[in-house]
Amino acid sequence: MSKLARRSKSKNKATNGQTISIEKSFEDGAVADCSAKENLEKCRSSKKVFSTARSEVLGRYLVANRDICAGEMVIDGEQPLVVGPVQQSDLLCLGCYVPLSFEHFRCKKCNWPLCAPSCSGLYVQSGHDEAECDLLTSILFDEELQRDKMNVYNCIVPLRCLLLKKKSKSKWKLLEKMESHDQVRRKISDVWELNENTVVKKLQKYFDPQEIHTICGILEVNCFEVSRTEISLRALFPEATLMSHNCVANTIHTNDDELRLRVRASVSIPKGEPITISYAYTLQGTACRRAHIKKTKFFDCICQRCSDSTELRTNLSTLMCPKCNHPTLFSAQPLHQNAAWICTRKKCAKYTVSRVYVDSSIEKFENKLKFIPENCIESYEDWIKEASVIFHQNHYLITGVKYTLSLLYGKTDGFLLQDLSHDLLQRKIKICEELLDIANIIQPGLSRLRGILLYELHAPIMMLLNHKRKTRHPSKKQLKHSLQRILTCLRESSDILQFESENTMEGKIGRAAKEALESAYLWEEELGSFARME
Repeated sequence: MSKLARRSKSKNKATNGQTISIEKSFEDGAVADCSAKENLEKCRSSKKVFSTARSEVLGRYLVANRDICAGEMVIDGEQPLVVGPVQQSDLLCLGCYVPLSFEHFRCKKCNWPLCAPSCSGLYVQSGHDEAECDLLTSILFDEELQRDKMNVYNCIVPLRCLLLKKKSKSKWKLLEKMESHDQVRRKISDVWELNENTVVKKLQKYFDPQEIHTICGILEVNCFEVSRTEISLRALFPEATLMSHNCVANTIHTNDDELRLRVRASVSIPKGEPITISYAYTLQGTACRRAHIKKTKFFDCICQRCSDSTELRTNLSTLMCPKCNHPTLFSAQPLHQNAAWICTRKKCAKYTVSRVYVDSSIEKFENKLKFIPENCIESYEDWIKEASVIFHQNHYLITGVKYTLSLLYGKTDGFLLQDLSHDLLQRKIKICEELLDIANIIQPGLSRLRGILLYELHAPIMMLLNHKRKTRHPSKKQLKHSLQRILTCLRESSDILQFESENTMEGKIGRAAKEALESAYLWEEELGSFARME
């Protein structure tokens, strides 16, 4: 989506091409009905909440073995089977994964990069151990760095997997059960050749080449991205990898500083329902998501959202009809990449355009985005006006730019919160509300996207309330309404983002939301107009 920054049907009726509207999103919070503290505590008293099922379509997958509450822990601190650098990793320590400069300490035996002789990741399961060190002595780091700087670390995690065969038979058995999609991957030349050149050729002296390729496939299909400080890593989690994919997932996941995985229900999950995650960026359109999943996970997604030309009435892929100029142009068959696009208005008599028209329109406006200076709010707004002639106002390209604007308004020089005019404050509110309408459907409940947007939304409402107090002497009813919205936004944002690691952007926003909520409570007490909301 250029340089820009999930299971329910909308309860609000909307026709094809119309923008959804969730008018009570502030009062209701759009969180599933089982989120009351007493219900959540009751849920937490139970033991394991899932079991394993099997189907021809999904293979092995996890299902809820009882009703699961929103916010309830599904997987609590699963240790990684293996962990290590992502493909095309930056320079980092093989033990603790801190980023390194080119002037760094080297392991005295294998000469690969470490942060220090006393690195906490030396000779431990999740770091640089003795068996790995012995084998890496034959893979000369400096030569590899000169030959292919970008892919020098690609062999590390496959090596750690292969070493499990001798080090831990139980872990190796868990690894062997994972899907590799070897037959599919073999037909994708760029994937197979990359692994051949950056992994297999380095390790084939010690391991069977086909086995190495299979391990590469297992990693590509099953790995989770985890983070420590500013570095992204990849890790295998035997239980979590059994969660099936859905473009409207019902869980969220985080990792702690020890790289243990925690999975929570983002919405209520009924007994017998699959427990799901999303492998795709949910603010993208169907064609982009399906292409990404096919390329990286090697299957075709046929979830409810992908199968619906309206994307659950969010219109994230909808275009304006060139004939009638209404936002009613949809893919006739969203599960078929090259299907024609048809206008659904009767007056247009099923006017049709080709997939080429759709792709070229998207490419044209993606290219325009590339030339917009970073943080240039005016240029982004101009781009939206131009793009709205071709795309539905909720189209994923426009939605992506709106998300960027929701973060820029109030934080960019010349557009700091205190500098924003009444109209620009209203603009930020409108953008956040429109994005929340979409998020409530494609990332419902306790999702990071909703947590961030709710925090961003409270700020302009607060500023407008301040302006009213100083200039217009608003009534207590007006004050109460605005403050209720602020408290609701902050309380829910804090509740959602409390699960995030403190070192992440989301974790920092969660702390800021909690602090702002306490200040808002004090302000409420100062006004003395109504009792604190529980």
